[in-house]
Amino acid sequence: MAFKKLHFIFPFLMLMSFDGLAQINKIDSLLTSAKNTVFSNYAATIQTSNKIIELSQATNQMVKEASGWNIKGVAYQFMGNQDSALACFDQVYRLGKLTNDKITILKALQNSGGSYSKLGNFVLSEKKALEALSIAESLNDHAAKGKIYGDLANNFIRMEKLDMAIDYLKKAIANTYQYGDSANVSNLYNSLGSAYSDAKQNNEAKIAFIKAIANAKKYGRLKTQITSTINLSSLPNLSSTEAIAYLLKTQKLATQLNDKSALISIYYELSKENYEIKKYPEALDYAEKAINLAKETGDKAFLQSTLEVKSDVLFRMGEAEKGFENSHLARKLQDSLYNKEINLQFTELEKKYQTEKKQQQITLLNKENTIQKLSISKKNNTIYSIIGLLLALIVFAALFYNRYKLKNETRLQSEIIKQQDLATKAVLNAEENERRRIAGDLHDGVGQLFSTVKMNLSGIEESIDFKDESTKLNFQKTIALVDESCKEVRSISHQMAPNVLIKSGLVSAIRDFITKVDERKLKINMEVQGLNERFDNNVEMVLYRVIQETVNNVIKHAKANRLDIQIISDLEGLSVMVEDNGVGFDTKNAMKEDGLGLKNIISRINYLNGTVDFDSSLGKGTLVSIFIPKA
Repeated sequence: MAFKKLHFIFPFLMLMSFDGLAQINKIDSLLTSAKNTVFSNYAATIQTSNKIIELSQATNQMVKEASGWNIKGVAYQFMGNQDSALACFDQVYRLGKLTNDKITILKALQNSGGSYSKLGNFVLSEKKALEALSIAESLNDHAAKGKIYGDLANNFIRMEKLDMAIDYLKKAIANTYQYGDSANVSNLYNSLGSAYSDAKQNNEAKIAFIKAIANAKKYGRLKTQITSTINLSSLPNLSSTEAIAYLLKTQKLATQLNDKSALISIYYELSKENYEIKKYPEALDYAEKAINLAKETGDKAFLQSTLEVKSDVLFRMGEAEKGFENSHLARKLQDSLYNKEINLQFTELEKKYQTEKKQQQITLLNKENTIQKLSISKKNNTIYSIIGLLLALIVFAALFYNRYKLKNETRLQSEIIKQQDLATKAVLNAEENERRRIAGDLHDGVGQLFSTVKMNLSGIEESIDFKDESTKLNFQKTIALVDESCKEVRSISHQMAPNVLIKSGLVSAIRDFITKVDERKLKINMEVQGLNERFDNNVEMVLYRVIQETVNNVIKHAKANRLDIQIISDLEGLSVMVEDNGVGFDTKNAMKEDGLGLKNIISRINYLNGTVDFDSSLGKGTLVSIFIPKA
């Protein structure tokens, strides 16, 4: 009887195990389906993810349940619903900890970092990404490292640390091509294009965006195709009409996909392009759409940028008060996103990660050395061998110590130089950004107000019956003063942020600058040789400021009536000579007293690894010689 009972139970258990296996196979099939739709159909992905979570909970498959939550979170992330995405990634992290599954924890950290970046919390975003990178390195997971490099680079782009962003993205692309999912390369090329674009390297940016679009089409990555097309349309070498045509096509795809993050970008770019072609009502309408979506999704970075565009549009439409209001909101939001404290925390996290990484490498090296020494010791059979080995070890240790010491000293010196270069670059970039901001405020704020005052005064003049000719003449002089003030504001704005430098290059910018100098007071001759192509943006900007400072010094102090500027480019580098026939000065005393801005000129040229010499004496004029070597 007992045997019969067992005979009955065994088939039942077999049926149970087969049923469980069928459920697991169904979950795997649903996971494959969700991964295939996550870049093209968010609603379907969320629906499939819910089924995965339900079946996984029923069969106690916690790792698969975590995968369901993760894909659902990614879909919400693409839709722009970052709070819902973070709630999903919290579930992934919880299940990863319960199962002690490092890959699951890695995914949770990496994806939550992306959502925090969208919400403008760059410090927490980088913290999550660096924790994920540490796990990826411990697992030797090159594919994951490639994705995390990309996430870190996106943060660096938003923090305007473009050199670091480009460096991380090149690492990410190399890792992904060699070890990872080739379909993900489209995202990385898109980010690389954004970094190049922000760095004003427009040709490199265009190539990267085209590669991103081609790869996205190949693997059906509709989301990346949309984003890359938006970025391509924003490049300055496209006309506004071409850009708007790209954007309107992409808007249809993003609406079909219900991609709110992409729609914010599209509306923002459409607002800018319509502003450029003076379609101000359309520009304002698109700016409002972008602002509403940015508020809905919590995308603070885009909200700040779009408020600035809206402010410019309102000024152009004559609504100065509303323009100032939006400009104030944009600056307030910018201060909260990019203040010095956040920058400092961001940098400290990066330093901490690099320090911990080096410490791990040192520990591993010490272990390897210890094992090697033990292995060698075991092979020694005689006292002479042991003595010989000890002597060899002593010599090796001395050599190793000296080499280690020299290597550390070299590395320290290199790091100091690198940090000095970064600090100088940061100061120069901050200075240029502040110049552009002040120039923009003068042109779009004070300049607009002066123009409005002039227009109103001109209108009043037509309706006033002046008592006498003297009163009328005074009124007309007042209008002339306002007009002269407009011109002065435009002139100052142009000198502080010359558009011709960005569009046409160094030589055109200098020619434009010197044409504004009164020839009756100072005649300027300019000679150019060998400048057949443009230089790096930083080189052009620094040299323009140096030459501008030198010419201004001549105007203010030299009492000269002639100035010669010579710019020569050859295989060795770029040479600039500025010579006047003025009263000259004592160079030694000037360097001590910090006069004539000489130290400022020297620090700028040092940043380019160049040299500058001042040849002058009282009564004999001045020659400034600058040399910038080829990079």
